[in-house]
Amino acid sequence: MRCLLLLVFVAAATAADVPTSSDVDYIKNYHELVGIPLAARIKAMEDQWLRNPLNRIIGGAASANVNHPYMAGLVITLTTGGRTGCGATLLSSSRLVTAGHCWADSVNQAAQFEVVLGSQYLFSGGTRIITNQVFTHPLFDRRNPLKYDVAMIYLPSRVTFSALISPVALPSAAEVNDQFAGATATAIGYGKTSDAEVGLSLQTFRREVNVQVMAQPLCRASWGAGVIETYNLCTEGNRSNNNLNNVGVCGGDSGGPLTTFKNGRQILIGVISFAADGNCQSGYASGYTRVTSFLDFITQHLQL
Repeated sequence: MRCLLLLVFVAAATAADVPTSSDVDYIKNYHELVGIPLAARIKAMEDQWLRNPLNRIIGGAASANVNHPYMAGLVITLTTGGRTGCGATLLSSSRLVTAGHCWADSVNQAAQFEVVLGSQYLFSGGTRIITNQVFTHPLFDRRNPLKYDVAMIYLPSRVTFSALISPVALPSAAEVNDQFAGATATAIGYGKTSDAEVGLSLQTFRREVNVQVMAQPLCRASWGAGVIETYNLCTEGNRSNNNLNNVGVCGGDSGGPLTTFKNGRQILIGVISFAADGNCQSGYASGYTRVTSFLDFITQHLQL
């Protein structure tokens, strides 16, 4: 399995080159290019699945609610009326974190999020709460949504925790400088499992994949100048030594979680941000917003 759907589009680069800043321009029009077609595709597949529940998972693992009860889906209604989608992570009974470009890209602005908790489906089941209280980072600029790509979601009412709905821990103060290089982490999202996949697939449900966190110098070198900042984190795209070739996020997982186990507990270390569209199986690194770089921002909103 190569992918989850990363909800961010990055233009294709050749196998001989690393992706550059021009290869991430598609994030500026994420909702029209990725999110709207993605949401329509997932809705159609879920309707088909619920009519004929044939459980055919190939090359990856379906993400059971009980394994990742902090994972949330976002059904996004744009101000234009279009419907799109993203992922998010539950941090408390009334707060979640997601990618900033899920709320606004250079072209489209969200009007509201429908937060979906406790369901592997995006359009059916689970606890569903509508909110328009979303706060992007103060330095987030929708004209360049790759930078400071993080936002906090406020729920109008508190959710009740259960085996299917519960928050994930944040890194502790002692871990704030940890780069997590070499750690095995889990990314979760919705969608396609290869570059070639188009239309409907019985794998169009929330899925998970194990990836390895890269050292920051390698992260920076894996992309061209101007893409990777100190507040980004990368995971390797090629795990051939572990017989997991070309794994990572792909083109519809934006805003979803990257977690790892540290000191006996599962913690959130990244928010899915970008990858190389059309080259998900080429082995390019996947990009995330590094949670430890935004703990002050996140904690501030958790305390309000």
